[in-house]
Amino acid sequence: MNDEAEEIKRRIDIVEFIGSYVTLKKAGTNHKGLCPFHSEKTPSMMVSSEKQIFKCFGCNEGGDIFSFLMKIEGLGFGDALKTLADRAGVKLKREHFERLKTGEQPGQKTRLFQLNELAAKLYHKILTDHPQAKIARDYLESRGINQKTIFEFNLGYAPKSWDLLIRFAESRGYSEKELILAGLAVRKDRQTVAGERQSYDRFRERIVFPINNVLGNPVAFTGRLLADSDNAPKYLNSSESPIYHKSLIIYGLDKAKLKIKEIDLAVIVEGNMDVIACHQAGFQNVVAVSGTSLTREMLIALSRYTNNIAFSFDNDSAGKMAARRAVTLAGELELNAKTIALPDKFKDPDEAIKTDPKIWQEAVATARPVLEDLIKKSVTEKMEIADKKRAVKEILPLIKILKSKAESDHYIKMLSQALLISEGTLRDDLKRTRVELDSKKEEVTNEAKKTSDSDILLAISASRSSLSKNLINDLPEILLADGILGEEIEEIQKNPENIKKDLEKIAKLSSVKEILLIFEKDFDLPEEIESFILDLKKKLQGAVYEKKKSRLIEQIAKADSQKDKKLRLTLLKELNSVIINNGK
Repeated sequence: MNDEAEEIKRRIDIVEFIGSYVTLKKAGTNHKGLCPFHSEKTPSMMVSSEKQIFKCFGCNEGGDIFSFLMKIEGLGFGDALKTLADRAGVKLKREHFERLKTGEQPGQKTRLFQLNELAAKLYHKILTDHPQAKIARDYLESRGINQKTIFEFNLGYAPKSWDLLIRFAESRGYSEKELILAGLAVRKDRQTVAGERQSYDRFRERIVFPINNVLGNPVAFTGRLLADSDNAPKYLNSSESPIYHKSLIIYGLDKAKLKIKEIDLAVIVEGNMDVIACHQAGFQNVVAVSGTSLTREMLIALSRYTNNIAFSFDNDSAGKMAARRAVTLAGELELNAKTIALPDKFKDPDEAIKTDPKIWQEAVATARPVLEDLIKKSVTEKMEIADKKRAVKEILPLIKILKSKAESDHYIKMLSQALLISEGTLRDDLKRTRVELDSKKEEVTNEAKKTSDSDILLAISASRSSLSKNLINDLPEILLADGILGEEIEEIQKNPENIKKDLEKIAKLSSVKEILLIFEKDFDLPEEIESFILDLKKKLQGAVYEKKKSRLIEQIAKADSQKDKKLRLTLLKELNSVIINNGK
């Protein structure tokens, strides 16, 4: 085992390996970079090519290539050994691999990595060779995707089968339970009979895009539906698993990281096809957020390679909201964030590149700071005072986030000129904005910690007309469990019966839309949505039950103290009824 580990370390240079996670710069005979294990602005991690070790003098983390991988990916020694052996092309002796360390067997994460690799190979083989995949090959050809790109991105196709992957994986020693855990199979939402499968393949009749971690190992998939359907989403993502966390994974980073470092710019686009089109056209510093909204963790990961980020947002309300989020996160992390503006006739980078790659190249070259873009978009031709107040309210909190006074002054001046409001007035408003935000900081933090299940349930119920009548009928009582959505529907909160007749109106509320933006991308198949909602319903019904029970117990105690036997008996009967009904 020691010989194999040493052979792995001889074949994989630690500087090159850690450099795939962190930007390293030459420092004498060593290399230096920002430590990924704690927050820092001044590099304190040293990596020695000669000794093949790393050491952070800020948090004291250190060790060899195995230690680094175990720490950054949360792997056990056996998992790290197998991962690096595969990367180095070192074949582990079976008897050694099974002993590994004090008899350690391949861990859960290693099994999931291997299972995803198996699925990726199967789907790719079907896409390239199987007659049933002709529809997928024709689609990719119509989108201008060539064979080289199909190979480089390991694209695949899942045919119309309920359990093709399950059967194939089982023949290789994997269980149905592991397929569900990996997000490759979906558990049925009903009780199965003896001998029946508990699940079915997730990505039926879809082009499959493997989602890789930064090492290039597939950890999840996105499936693109080819046939039109009213019930199934066009794009479907793997559910979260022990090796896949949506908030951490950036699609295409494994292929883009070296070019990002070379160009010193990361371009973030909306979808997988945009990334693939950009790379095929030679723009290899392009990545995408996959299956969720932009997160702080994603930008931290990109900041290991560059401080310059350019975003290609859709030109709609969701795009504007994404831009505001990008400004907020980039401002907190002191990154340089820009917006790429395509000509209006192009809906996305893929379309622009198909017409002429130079259109996209020019758009990237002329990208302007996100906050500058938001300020310009907030100005209309004829602005009333109400419009100016709205613009100030939207922009000042974003300026407030900026840590550089020079940058803050620059945007105050720009906003002043755009709205024809004096800089002094805006600075006064900025001070008040800061005071208001600071005074509410603890309140907002505490509010975020509260359960918002009722808000989620109402938002989803309002936006999903296919929900069962029983759920809609139960909503008023359920939502009384912990309050609903604040001031925007205060009247509905006073009279919960309005919920049933006002769901269409509720669905249009901005607060509901914001909730859906957070949770909608986690919804995959209709039955998964239904299952998710029913779980929330059960949880909230439990809260209702506990509140009813507590209230009745208090009332019984009060009746006892007042020696009101008749009231006490009535309350006991009511309590007994509540307990019995809850057990059903």
